[in-house]
Amino acid sequence: MIRVKNVSKRYHTNNGWRTVLQNINFDLHKGEKIGILGRNGAGKSTLIRLMSGVEAPTAGTIERHMSISWPLAFSGAFQGSLTGMDNLRFICRIYNADIDYVQAFTEEFSELGEYLYEPVKKYSSGMKARLAFALSLSIEFDCYLIDEVIAVGDSRFAAKCKYELFEKRKDRSIILVSHSPSAIKEYCDNAMVLDQGLMYKFDNIDDAYQYYNQEQISEFKDDKNTLKTVLIGKTFIFSRYNDSYPRTILLEADGVVTTLAGTPHHNETFWDVINNNFVFKNAKGEISGKFFTMQQKNNRFEGFGYSELNKSIIFKLIEQKSS
Repeated sequence: MIRVKNVSKRYHTNNGWRTVLQNINFDLHKGEKIGILGRNGAGKSTLIRLMSGVEAPTAGTIERHMSISWPLAFSGAFQGSLTGMDNLRFICRIYNADIDYVQAFTEEFSELGEYLYEPVKKYSSGMKARLAFALSLSIEFDCYLIDEVIAVGDSRFAAKCKYELFEKRKDRSIILVSHSPSAIKEYCDNAMVLDQGLMYKFDNIDDAYQYYNQEQISEFKDDKNTLKTVLIGKTFIFSRYNDSYPRTILLEADGVVTTLAGTPHHNETFWDVINNNFVFKNAKGEISGKFFTMQQKNNRFEGFGYSELNKSIIFKLIEQKSS
């Protein structure tokens, strides 16, 4: 079991002390798989570093009664002047692992071939990710820490990563931190939400997901009555929150949505502002995406909202400035 008890973490910044995590409490039992949702900057990666022992908490304790991995596919600790094999040997010495086994597994799994014997600084980002993922799986742990990255490489290699992690090691514990609810739904038994340094627990993933979506919407409230006038003629990148299916759209004066790049979507033909909330409408005038709320950040508009057809999908809009 891993027990996180009253854990807080503060960092000193140019503007004084900043609390990233505050009084975090939860237990992870053997074989349990917990997802932690949180937007960028919520402290998810900080929590992973604390759990792995890379950093110490400012207050509180983390009791580890099972072995814990480093963050899966993390390549930041590689020494660039050393070859992939030299880095492998170094890691084996740290973890007292069988070098022959780890070498054989890594050679087969990473598919790097002769590049395994080249300096890591010559690797592409994809090659580093393959090496890091192979090394992460070549040493057995009771609990795997996953910071966003579930699989790497092309679809075939990604499938191999997922099989090794979620099928061959399905009896292991997992902490998966992400801002992608779909990944947590697929791989976890339950979920918590990290928001403004506090951890919120729920009875099931759907409740955590609903809370997370609502927090995303409420963060972008705006009460300007001139919103519709201001948005006319602006260009936005419109995508799902995990950056999938992006397209560039233009908001025209007559309420028409024009797709400038990407695949048009038949459910988002028109736009409007109703009760100061940005909405999309279909050709029948029915709202297909609603509760979009807009605010200016860094001199550009950003917005988040639900799909009316599938409320589990959250979208984002980011204004594109002309060069």
